[in-house]
Amino acid sequence: MECQTCGNRKNLRTCSGCKSTFYCSRECQFADWNNHLQICRKEELNIERENYENIIKQLEEELEVERENNRNMQQYIEYLEKMDMDTASE
Repeated sequence: MECQTCGNRKNLRTCSGCKSTFYCSRECQFADWNNHLQICRKEELNIERENYENIIKQLEEELEVERENNRNMQQYIEYLEKMDMDTASE
């Protein structure tokens, strides 16, 4: 890893937008900004899309668990109703 602008390998920090490009100082980041802007925005959008996709996947998994819980609860209610009917007929 090295600074995108000057090649320095010490005191590197990542771009706060895309987190994929390294700079050793604000001056180097500023000097590279016009070149980096388009890449940064694409990377930032990719990161956001990936985050949203992960959130959607997690919500879908949680929804499936809730559906399974509902199916189990419905089966239990049906069982209790059957037991109640059997008891009433005795």
